[in-house]
Amino acid sequence: MKKIICAFLSLVLLCSCSDTKGIKVQKENIGFRAHIFCASGEYLCDFYFYENSEVSVSINSGSLNGFKAFVRGEDIVLSFMGKESKRKVMEMENSVFAPIIYAFDYLKGNSYKVEEKDNSYFLFGESRIGKFKMYLAPTGIPIGVEYESNGFSSEFYDVTT
Repeated sequence: MKKIICAFLSLVLLCSCSDTKGIKVQKENIGFRAHIFCASGEYLCDFYFYENSEVSVSINSGSLNGFKAFVRGEDIVLSFMGKESKRKVMEMENSVFAPIIYAFDYLKGNSYKVEEKDNSYFLFGESRIGKFKMYLAPTGIPIGVEYESNGFSSEFYDVTT
């Protein structure tokens, strides 16, 4: 009887260890507002990540209020104060919204492991502008991102899928 109880207890413990491995991060067809904190100030932005890897961004505060960007592949269309400009994505590395876009790009091409600590879920990744930590709801919805070296952090809210 003791052997059966030990075997059953071991099985239960093993099953509970893989709790966070089943979390899949929502990375497409998701929209949210982001409160961004970075070296150049604070910004409120609206993001939408489409299924076909397109991204739209609108900045709604600060000196860049009204700025919009639409990313498709390696191209980006920027519009501000009635003027439009087309550029390459590589040219936007210093923009206030680039760290969020690069963090989501990481999720598309890399395997990642969701970790859990004290009922908080997160993953670590690295984009072309640095290492980051993405915070997640237990459902896999991103709720924030923070970069190690450049002082960038952002909280996501009003998330829609």
